[in-house]
Amino acid sequence: MESAKRGKSGATVSSDSVAELRLGQPEVVRDLQVRSALVGDHPVLYARATLSCRQKRDASLRRTLQEQLAKLLWTRSASSSYEGTSSHGITHDVRIVRTILNRPLLRVSDRRCASVSFSWTTGVLWAALSDEGTGVGIDASEAAEFEGPYPYERVFGEPEWGAWFTGGRETYPETAALVWSGKEAVVKAIGSGFHLIAPREVEIVPCDTQRDQIRCRAGFSNRVLERFPELRRARTCIMSFKESRAWLSIALIEVHIEGMGG
Repeated sequence: MESAKRGKSGATVSSDSVAELRLGQPEVVRDLQVRSALVGDHPVLYARATLSCRQKRDASLRRTLQEQLAKLLWTRSASSSYEGTSSHGITHDVRIVRTILNRPLLRVSDRRCASVSFSWTTGVLWAALSDEGTGVGIDASEAAEFEGPYPYERVFGEPEWGAWFTGGRETYPETAALVWSGKEAVVKAIGSGFHLIAPREVEIVPCDTQRDQIRCRAGFSNRVLERFPELRRARTCIMSFKESRAWLSIALIEVHIEGMGG
């Protein structure tokens, strides 16, 4: 059974039966929601699976959850009408493959890859899926990760300090969680993670706020643009909003990055 409503982020939210994950372990997932959001000009499907206990340390179960959640998103997407898939069930011809930098891609019938991304917070697995030819990244970050003597200056550049860190120091952890989630989402969308890009080489630039959504774009250092020249001609759009204790960011790059899989 499924019901739809409007989430606080403005996205369409569907509450789904956790049985759709087909894990054979229904006690693992307590709640499942599939959502649709507009990032830039592109609709992006993403999902939130609330776990009954902390499963992040169980690597095997984590991979199973990720794959089943990605397959579920694929069956909900318009792309699921592609040959070899079914809009009525999860096909065995859809699976996750990973690049040498551990970027996940959803491969369909050995001929087509869609960009998929995952993030974990306490007790929650997030997943996002985008159309072929684009890159998607999702990340959730909590203020608690940035409390104490955190080296902010090693992660955030001067333009970000001027744009984001305008309150007292007590606001820094919350602000850092927002901006960091954007950075993480962007490098996941590129496909490199922080293996090939340093945090200060990605600048999160605020564009506008609509209701409780913050829309941003990303800027890059010259070194990153030389390494990934496709970024010079592509828009990198980010949507961020608060989800419980975490800031959730979804980034979409409107181009395929050569050498990053797909």
